[in-house]
Amino acid sequence: MKATTNRCLKAIRDLEKKGQPITSMALRDAIGIPDTNRSTALDVAAGWISTLRRYGFLKVSRGERAPGPVRSVQVYYLTDWGRRYKAGKLAKPTMRIAANPDGEKE
Repeated sequence: MKATTNRCLKAIRDLEKKGQPITSMALRDAIGIPDTNRSTALDVAAGWISTLRRYGFLKVSRGERAPGPVRSVQVYYLTDWGRRYKAGKLAKPTMRIAANPDGEKE
């Protein structure tokens, strides 16, 4: 997993500890995501929320919304997996090559 994903997950865990709602706006403010040429900071934060949902770290809190800049934003909560996950070290490329040799035939 990328370092940015771990940073987002840590920020969301900190939001939960503080008792703040987990939203794309809260993530944007916690990490300090800047606007880009093509996307607003809120859109980038919403993309990270989507990624964390796909990994199973977050779930939608049904019926709960928080006020946003233009309209209300969706609130999320950490799953059990989101609380327990610990980032490990990636496998070394040399180990990966040794485990998967390129078509050697005996």
